[in-house]
Amino acid sequence: MDESVNQVRAIFYDFFAGVFLGDLLEGREALLKTQIESLATAPLDEGAEKSLAILNFELSVEGGFQKLFKEYDDVFCIPMSGDVVLPYISHFKQGF
Repeated sequence: MDESVNQVRAIFYDFFAGVFLGDLLEGREALLKTQIESLATAPLDEGAEKSLAILNFELSVEGGFQKLFKEYDDVFCIPMSGDVVLPYISHFKQGF
């Protein structure tokens, strides 16, 4: 496989691990912001470009990262609906 693809894959994996593994969110605000800005320089498509711009804006307003932490807790840790979303479930459901 092309080495550049592996490098991009590593960046995406690190970014999403930092967002979807709660313990990694704390103290990574500057790194996440830098990663979002880097990903936005070469978005995969127009949808990704818009999503990254929205995420970048949402995290730049006061309390933005606290909202991200709360959303993580609401979705993955203590969902009010009673349905727990496990960050690893797609990995197992797709047979990897």
